[in-house]
Amino acid sequence: MTQENARVGGLSGTSLNAPSEGVLWEVLAGDGEIVQRGQDIVKLMNCGSALVTLSVPDNVYNRLRVGQTAKFRLDGTEALYDGTITRIAGAGAQTIYRNLAVSPSEKHLERYDIALLVPALREDTHLRCTVGQTGRVFFDTRPLDWLRDILN
Repeated sequence: MTQENARVGGLSGTSLNAPSEGVLWEVLAGDGEIVQRGQDIVKLMNCGSALVTLSVPDNVYNRLRVGQTAKFRLDGTEALYDGTITRIAGAGAQTIYRNLAVSPSEKHLERYDIALLVPALREDTHLRCTVGQTGRVFFDTRPLDWLRDILN
């Protein structure tokens, strides 16, 4: 019985070689299911980049450009992380979320979609490969930023 348990236990998991660093996000095929060549069987979350998505009203959207810098702050922290706008999409842009881990809410889709690349998030071991964190994004310098810098 012990040998059989060891044999079955050895079949219950395996290493997975993937072209990027990541974690298993979702299993799409069930145990014992017959799968076809080319069929998706798992989804992996890529931990090699840190993408922050957000929605903005049209008056902010109209001032933004791809490549523009921004700052991101996680809720409950004071650290600001540098980011760069990598995608600007119009309202109702649900198709761009097809391959992302978190889908937008209906309220989010009523506004305009922005994506930031924030490299420092992937370099922080506590924040690496996290999903669903909330925070604030700052696109412009604010009038009291100089005072905030002194206080920090």
